[in-house]
Amino acid sequence: MEKYEVEKQIKGSLKLYSEAEITTIYQELESGVEGLSSISAEKKIKKYGLNEISNQKPKVWYVQLFLAFLNPFNLILGTLAVVSVFTDIVFVKAEEKSWVSIFFILSMILISSLIKFIQEYNSSKTAQRLKGLIVTKVTVLRDGDWKEIDLKKIVPGDVIKLAAGDIVPGDLRIIKSKDLFISQSVLTGESDPVEKSEKLIKGSNIISEISNLALMGTNILSGSATGIVLHTGGMAFLSTISENLSGLKVETSFEKGIDDISKLLIKFMFVMVPIVFFINGYLKHEWFESLLFSLSVAIGLTPEMLPMIVTGNLTKGAIELSKKKTIVKKLDSIHNFGAMNILCTDKTGTLTLDKVSVVKYLNLHGEQDDNVLYFGYLNSFFQTGLKNLMDRAILDFEDQHAHIKNEYKKIDELPFDFDRRRMSVILEDNSKQRIMITKGAIEEMLSISKFAEVDGEIIPLEEEIGNRIKDLVNELNNDGMRVIGISKKLLSKERELNFAVKDEVDVTFIGILGFLDPAKEGVGEILKSL
Repeated sequence: MEKYEVEKQIKGSLKLYSEAEITTIYQELESGVEGLSSISAEKKIKKYGLNEISNQKPKVWYVQLFLAFLNPFNLILGTLAVVSVFTDIVFVKAEEKSWVSIFFILSMILISSLIKFIQEYNSSKTAQRLKGLIVTKVTVLRDGDWKEIDLKKIVPGDVIKLAAGDIVPGDLRIIKSKDLFISQSVLTGESDPVEKSEKLIKGSNIISEISNLALMGTNILSGSATGIVLHTGGMAFLSTISENLSGLKVETSFEKGIDDISKLLIKFMFVMVPIVFFINGYLKHEWFESLLFSLSVAIGLTPEMLPMIVTGNLTKGAIELSKKKTIVKKLDSIHNFGAMNILCTDKTGTLTLDKVSVVKYLNLHGEQDDNVLYFGYLNSFFQTGLKNLMDRAILDFEDQHAHIKNEYKKIDELPFDFDRRRMSVILEDNSKQRIMITKGAIEEMLSISKFAEVDGEIIPLEEEIGNRIKDLVNELNNDGMRVIGISKKLLSKERELNFAVKDEVDVTFIGILGFLDPAKEGVGEILKSL
């Protein structure tokens, strides 16, 4: 109930902040147009704590130690140790008393649990040290100046600046934005980007859909923004989701196996102990001795050494992996590594060099044409959104196109979005002639193209030419290339500067750019080994 109340409180305050005036928010958070002062920020860090999600922090050592003792085998062995107290100490003659079985069972519990604790504790500490090497910086307004500081030191009231590629460090109210698109997949699971702005669009009570809020953990795909931090750390909206998910522990196949063996042993005990007790008592008529004997059978059915042997093997596996620079924080996961039948891995930068190069710039005859590369360069050079690997590959041809910086100026831009799958820049040359250059996915480019440029002439883009382009693209795709189309459209000089997506029609298809990300050396052999 308490967790639900906190979640309700966070959602309620974000809703109120989204509807409030910026000046009101400044007053509420003791901030202003020049951000926080360093002294005020230090006070707020003491009040709110560091900007961290609470359940990301490692468990303290004594909690880890306690959890190391909690497993089904240890519970069975602990029960048998109690039984042994009665069978070997309480109900036997003084000269027959023996602590050997009890000591042996307790030793097995202690040794296996300590081995598990030491290995997992050391792995956890190593992982924390590695995390400490990575410091994420945020551009923040402190004492009237823009500074880069550690993300953990962001506090409510900080005014921050975000650009394409940045992760939103806390829940923000957007103050100012330009062509801002945010990926909220960490919160909603939806891969499509969401457009955000300083304007509040009424109609939604879902926090992630409120147009003037950017939530912690989401990331900027394109555009830029300035915002004021509303919540950080445990009070951020992300923390409510994180807390709910942290309780959902998925059993590993190893844990399921241990549970199954434990249940099987318990079933055997419940069946065998009564049978042995009644048969032995009936034959010997010594019912008390029969009870002790049947309990001894229960102890004999349990493999006391098994927990230590299993833990020892898992620890050996963890040590071997650590020698290969792989840290295993949970010993039970070792079994999952060995049980894998299929390994799925990300392609870009894992199996490949993550260095995309332009290898083809083809006209509609399928011939290399510098004109296609020229227009592709114009588009990538003047766009202000997030420059991806393909843009950077095009910009590698700077030496050939350095002169265009003086020939053109950008007057507008239609940023990329995942519905259109294309983007355009509108340029003006020295004679005031305007041109729109568009690049994007082939299907989307063909859908807006009415003309095609063939041998320097503009002709209607008929079905035959469209099929030729598709065949050319299929060839390049079969060779492992990524492909985009390039088009152009001349615009009227008298046209007002209010360009929109509706202007991306009746364009002239110029050609195709083909990109290749070469595979790393030896990848074939590695995949065969896997």
